[in-house]
Amino acid sequence: MKERDFSLAEKIAKLPDQAWVTAEEVSALTGIGLTTIRQRKVALPPADSRFTIRRWSMGAIRKWMKEGENASQSKTDRGAAVASIARSSSPSTKGER
Repeated sequence: MKERDFSLAEKIAKLPDQAWVTAEEVSALTGIGLTTIRQRKVALPPADSRFTIRRWSMGAIRKWMKEGENASQSKTDRGAAVASIARSSSPSTKGER
């Protein structure tokens, strides 16, 4: 497993919202694999089409990360609730033979 480059992430985090970042920089900042980003397997904000290399605004990435954080928390809460309901409604299998 490749180790994350935290020094690059620290530098990128200091950029203003108007700055443009590459796939490598998004990968360093988010921890998402570079190949995953390049193959568009993750729903990132739309990249700016004015560049020949895909670039995202730092502000859009920050907003996406914040929204994703909130979305993952609500999914975790829902997942825990569903698991709890499933446990309480399923019959116990201990001693049933």
